[in-house]
Amino acid sequence: MARHNLRLQFTFAGDAAAEMILLAIEAANERVSIVDRRWLMQHFQHPTKGHIQRSKDLGLHVTGYTAVDYSKGAAVYVDRFDDGELWKSVIPTRWWFDAGVPIAQSTDGAHYEAPFTLWESLVRIDGRTGESLMSPAKQISREEALRMYTTNGARVLFWEARLGSIEPGKLADLVVLDRNILTCPVDEIRDAKVMLTMVAGKAVYEAAP
Repeated sequence: MARHNLRLQFTFAGDAAAEMILLAIEAANERVSIVDRRWLMQHFQHPTKGHIQRSKDLGLHVTGYTAVDYSKGAAVYVDRFDDGELWKSVIPTRWWFDAGVPIAQSTDGAHYEAPFTLWESLVRIDGRTGESLMSPAKQISREEALRMYTTNGARVLFWEARLGSIEPGKLADLVVLDRNILTCPVDEIRDAKVMLTMVAGKAVYEAAP
């Protein structure tokens, strides 16, 4: 794949799988550099800080599903993995941002509404108990949460010159919400409604008055 300039995407979750994949990528990179290829690590739930640094060194990009806390809750990690501390570093968005690795948001077949997932990335609520599973490894700002959906998502697609931010020369693909999610109470973010959707500068959806 490296020799033929193809891009690889890896879908996995655990730290042992991450180690196997990173070792294989590093071996390939010794022969043909893949650093600028943006090979993608999808569903990367349980990285160590060492995995994150190695991902940075290889120029890898990452997608993560922050609503995994809502879907699974802390009990899953105790019951399934017999580890009462593992929940603290599931999808550690703070670690990825601090390392400078582009991480984009995903939904894993659930919680499709962007406002809900954006809200969950800021609070990391356990959907079973209603308790927060926030930890230092997961703490990000609203701007960073938005970046996971916008500029970082565009980088994953190699479309950052066309999409991901509102600026001259890019497609006017955007939504208008019924509230300012950068300043409203954080728990109101999940209830934000789309009032207008534009694609390439043309309105394709408008909420009823």
